[in-house]
Amino acid sequence: MLNQIKPYAGCNKLHLERFTLRPLDLSDDVAIYALRSHPDIFKYVDIKPYEDVPRAQRFIRAVKKDIEEEEAYFWGIALKDNDYIIGTVCIWNFNDDYSKAELGYELHPDYHGKGYMREAVDAILNHMCTQTSVQVIEAITHRDNIPSLKLLDYFGFENLGVADDVRGDLEEGPDMLLYEWVIKRT
Repeated sequence: MLNQIKPYAGCNKLHLERFTLRPLDLSDDVAIYALRSHPDIFKYVDIKPYEDVPRAQRFIRAVKKDIEEEEAYFWGIALKDNDYIIGTVCIWNFNDDYSKAELGYELHPDYHGKGYMREAVDAILNHMCTQTSVQVIEAITHRDNIPSLKLLDYFGFENLGVADDVRGDLEEGPDMLLYEWVIKRT
């Protein structure tokens, strides 16, 4: 039986065929450092790669605080055989009434092209449809980030155009595109 539809439904473990989506723990610090120190992870955004494990620990603490304050859903993509985090997926940037939010994701390059992110995003979109009152999910990605563009296209996200042109409250730059996915509930 489904949980009652509500604005924020908690960040619970989601068990999938090849991995588990689960909240991050401080013991994931080395994996988060390996992920966020890789030069390709922040290739298309204005974030510097992490320089040390303590930076990963600060990130994990901030994410846990956001979850506790119901400001974000944030899952690590943990391999089933060893529970190692290979990426993350999140829903964040909620509007005031939790009807709109933003999808974010990252995956270590060693796992690109294997369908992990497609499987993770599918589970997250399903979770948002069945467990929350969110109506619209946005995503912002760089026009040259072809894997991200393909992922959003696969799930039927609509390209609304250059993010800054579409929404005056954004300051993403001329290469960042805004996508939107409207949840259709029956």
